[in-house]
Amino acid sequence: MRIFGGENGNHAIGQASTIGGGAANRARDYSFIGGGGGQQRSDSNSAIGDYSAIVGGLRNVAVGQYSFIGGGGGNITSGTSAVVTGGGGNAAIGSGATVGGGSQDSALADGATVSGGILNNASGQFSAIGGGESNVASAADAFVGGGSTNSASGVGTVISGGHGGGAEGDSAWLAGIRKQCAW
Repeated sequence: MRIFGGENGNHAIGQASTIGGGAANRARDYSFIGGGGGQQRSDSNSAIGDYSAIVGGLRNVAVGQYSFIGGGGGNITSGTSAVVTGGGGNAAIGSGATVGGGSQDSALADGATVSGGILNNASGQFSAIGGGESNVASAADAFVGGGSTNSASGVGTVISGGHGGGAEGDSAWLAGIRKQCAW
């Protein structure tokens, strides 16, 4: 247990855990918190998963083993080796899931990725969303490049961008067209 930069209500309660600074943070076994947090317990960062790390920010929770949060606020990583680089209100839930940034984005399945944007949801295994707003990649290997309110729901479907597009059939492809559907 190591706490540097003053205690300020920090709790490095695990074996070989480290907190570099900040306030009201909690680190468990083999975990690291660089700083951040706040005077209120509700603003604290919590590195709960073994070998997890939070660099800074506030209200971040790294639950998954080997998970990482770079900063921002209100982010959570619960999958093994899950990553949230920053932003606010993002969640990387699946094993190896990644959210690059943005706001209220979620990578829910194993290997799912959301690079950024707002309110995007990658729930299919190995699905990906490049950015945009309110896009969904719900099938395995589905991809949405960007745009808004697009839904890739077939296995291996691709939507490059646009608005309101839907790709439902397996291996369907839809280029940035408004309110179109590909089966």
